[in-house]
Amino acid sequence: MKSKYEQILASEVSPLIPFELLDEYNDFINPTLREVLRANCLRRYLEGMIDLLIKGKIIESSSITEEQWRKLNLHNKILKIRKCYSTNIADAFDELRLIGNTGSHYGNNVSKETINNGIGIATRIVEMILVEYFKIYPAGSQAPVLTLLSALPPRNRIY
Repeated sequence: MKSKYEQILASEVSPLIPFELLDEYNDFINPTLREVLRANCLRRYLEGMIDLLIKGKIIESSSITEEQWRKLNLHNKILKIRKCYSTNIADAFDELRLIGNTGSHYGNNVSKETINNGIGIATRIVEMILVEYFKIYPAGSQAPVLTLLSALPPRNRIY
């Protein structure tokens, strides 16, 4: 089995996935796992994305403490994201939350189509976050902007 680094380097188009979430990503794209397990992995991925990429911005902009943030359930975190950051990203997060909830409760079934839809959303979330960044910091306004822009697939570089 290839290491995480080898998997990333071997992929034709590497997805914009934080390294810390690569295990969850590999699990929810794994077609040999049952759909309910993949749905649960989508939820874990969602929670990781929020903690790694969004939490700091929300804590800063909504003037809550880290402890208050930790006490919020996932639904309320998404509501904060909608209010303080981006409705589009909150909508995507909410779709993943609903898929993950379905896979997390006994007796529920999740279709392959639903999982595939969730995979599409999950793989676009970092792109969506970068687009939000570019709305605040246009290309050329800061040194890392062009480097970040080059990480986006070409279809997302034109507005």
